[in-house]
Amino acid sequence: MISRSDDHELESDLKSGIIETVKSWGWVYTNNRPGVGSCPKGWPDLTVYGPSGVSVFIETKTGSNDAEPMQRHWAAVLRKLGHKVYLIRNHGHAVRVLRREHERATGRA
Repeated sequence: MISRSDDHELESDLKSGIIETVKSWGWVYTNNRPGVGSCPKGWPDLTVYGPSGVSVFIETKTGSNDAEPMQRHWAAVLRKLGHKVYLIRNHGHAVRVLRREHERATGRA
């Protein structure tokens, strides 16, 4: 896992850090690129898959940037279907969320 200053990171660095952490844990991910392939505009940036059926959709934002209307739309649709969707603003938050979801799935929460 890498250590980072969470205050001023770029969104691309945040995504890269999450991917690096997920890979180091042996989890898998998809780096969703809306508008490319089958991802619609506004689809979350990453989908992370861990053991025990953990799957989490992640939208990354840094600074004071907020989710765009289509991003909020897809997050609401996915949540309505029972999926976990998070707006992640820094690497530490991502690690806490993924660990918590893993603990819930394995009954260790």
